[in-house]
Amino acid sequence: MRIDTKEALHDLLVKAVLMGASDVILRTGDAPWARVHGQWKTIADAALSDNETVTLANIIGGSGDIATRILSGTDLDFSYEIRVSRT
Repeated sequence: MRIDTKEALHDLLVKAVLMGASDVILRTGDAPWARVHGQWKTIADAALSDNETVTLANIIGGSGDIATRILSGTDLDFSYEIRVSRT
Protein backbone atom coordinates (compact mmCIF):
# COMPACT_ATOMS: atom_id res chain seq x y z
CA MET A 1 0.00 0.00 0.00
CA ARG A 2 1.41 3.36 -1.01
CA ILE A 3 1.13 6.10 1.57
CA ASP A 4 1.27 9.19 -0.61
CA THR A 5 -2.07 10.94 -0.15
CA LYS A 6 -3.73 12.74 2.73
CA GLU A 7 -6.33 9.95 2.90
CA ALA A 8 -3.65 7.23 3.08
CA LEU A 9 -1.84 9.19 5.80
CA HIS A 10 -5.05 9.54 7.79
CA ASP A 11 -5.77 5.81 7.42
CA LEU A 12 -2.28 5.03 8.72
CA LEU A 13 -2.64 7.43 11.66
CA VAL A 14 -6.09 6.09 12.54
CA LYS A 15 -4.59 2.60 12.61
CA ALA A 16 -1.87 3.86 14.96
CA VAL A 17 -4.39 5.58 17.25
CA LEU A 18 -6.57 2.47 17.44
CA MET A 19 -3.47 0.45 18.39
CA GLY A 20 -2.85 2.89 21.25
CA ALA A 21 0.17 4.61 19.69
CA SER A 22 1.66 7.70 21.26
CA ASP A 23 4.13 8.50 18.46
CA VAL A 24 4.60 7.69 14.78
CA ILE A 25 7.85 7.80 12.83
CA LEU A 26 7.91 8.23 9.05
CA ARG A 27 11.40 7.75 7.64
CA THR A 28 12.60 7.16 4.08
CA GLY A 29 13.72 3.56 3.61
CA ASP A 30 11.77 2.22 6.60
CA ALA A 31 8.20 1.10 7.09
CA PRO A 32 6.24 3.52 9.30
CA TRP A 33 6.69 2.87 13.03
CA ALA A 34 4.45 3.59 16.01
CA ARG A 35 5.25 3.59 19.73
CA VAL A 36 2.57 1.46 21.37
CA HIS A 37 2.72 1.16 25.15
CA GLY A 38 6.43 1.98 25.09
CA GLN A 39 7.40 -0.46 22.34
CA TRP A 40 8.07 0.37 18.68
CA LYS A 41 6.03 -1.59 16.13
CA THR A 42 5.80 -1.35 12.37
CA ILE A 43 2.36 -0.24 11.21
CA ALA A 44 2.72 -0.81 7.46
CA ASP A 45 4.41 -3.48 5.38
CA ALA A 46 6.41 -1.48 2.87
CA ALA A 47 9.26 0.97 3.37
CA LEU A 48 8.58 4.59 2.45
CA SER A 49 10.22 5.89 -0.71
CA ASP A 50 11.87 9.32 -0.93
CA ASN A 51 8.83 10.62 -2.84
CA GLU A 52 6.34 9.24 -0.30
CA THR A 53 8.28 10.75 2.60
CA VAL A 54 8.47 14.17 0.94
CA THR A 55 4.77 14.06 0.04
CA LEU A 56 3.81 13.11 3.61
CA ALA A 57 6.02 15.83 5.09
CA ASN A 58 4.40 18.38 2.80
CA ILE A 59 0.93 17.20 3.86
CA ILE A 60 1.87 17.37 7.55
CA GLY A 61 4.06 20.45 7.61
CA GLY A 62 3.17 22.48 4.57
CA SER A 63 5.45 23.18 1.66
CA GLY A 64 8.70 25.09 1.45
CA ASP A 65 12.14 23.56 1.69
CA ILE A 66 10.92 20.33 3.31
CA ALA A 67 12.00 18.17 0.36
CA THR A 68 15.50 19.63 0.48
CA ARG A 69 15.73 19.10 4.24
CA ILE A 70 14.51 15.49 4.02
CA LEU A 71 16.80 14.55 1.15
CA SER A 72 19.77 16.09 3.00
CA GLY A 73 19.14 13.77 5.94
CA THR A 74 17.88 16.46 8.31
CA ASP A 75 15.38 15.17 10.87
CA LEU A 76 12.01 16.89 10.98
CA ASP A 77 9.66 16.81 13.95
CA PHE A 78 5.99 17.67 13.45
CA SER A 79 2.81 17.54 15.41
CA TYR A 80 -0.26 16.55 13.40
CA GLU A 81 -3.74 16.11 14.82
CA ILE A 82 -6.52 13.87 13.58
CA ARG A 83 -9.92 13.13 15.04
CA VAL A 84 -10.82 9.47 15.49
CA SER A 85 -14.28 8.24 16.37
CA ARG A 86 -14.04 5.11 18.47
CA THR A 87 -17.67 4.12 18.14
